[in-house]
Amino acid sequence: MSLPARISARESAIALDARVVDLGLEGACVELTVPVEAGDPVVITVDLPGLWDPLVLEAIVAWTALSGSNGQARAGVRFSSPNGQALLLIAELVARS
Repeated sequence: MSLPARISARESAIALDARVVDLGLEGACVELTVPVEAGDPVVITVDLPGLWDPLVLEAIVAWTALSGSNGQARAGVRFSSPNGQALLLIAELVARS
């Protein structure tokens, strides 16, 4: 899976480009160019194929790691109380991949 996304600190207008590389009902793995810290509350905005509006999810960074020599960082995020519509969209996307 590889979906374009943005990640930002909650209540911040500054968003970093990111890429969702793994997605599940409880969380996601995100690649980004600037590392984030475990425990940080964030907002993940995911551009889903075929939808006008992006999927916006509040999350907590569960773990972080460098992903090799290309300078990319990875972060695992745990979703914070996603609503039913968000869970349905994630389930449909996971079922298709």
